[in-house]
Amino acid sequence: MALGMTRTRVIELFTLEGAFHSILAAAVAALYGIPLLAYVANRGLALPASTDSLGFAIGEKLFPVYSPALVVGTTLLVCFVTTIVSYLPTRKIADLKPTDALRGKLS
Repeated sequence: MALGMTRTRVIELFTLEGAFHSILAAAVAALYGIPLLAYVANRGLALPASTDSLGFAIGEKLFPVYSPALVVGTTLLVCFVTTIVSYLPTRKIADLKPTDALRGKLS
């Protein structure tokens, strides 16, 4: 490996970087998403007038409910999947010779 790094260390480094990117993305999404979710839950989503002809009773607005468990569970699931997705190609990258990687050869 380049600069004396072992294969295992390269895999750890890129996987950890992918995990940190997912945490940063979750923080940015929370910055924008939490106010948006609160606004929609408070004001509701207006339904078009044509929903009266569907044959069942429904209000003029829908008020979604977001439980904290749903929000936290979804965030953790996305972070876990992002970490796994960053791990899988890293295994192939770690097998490359540094000179071949610089030349763009993937064999």
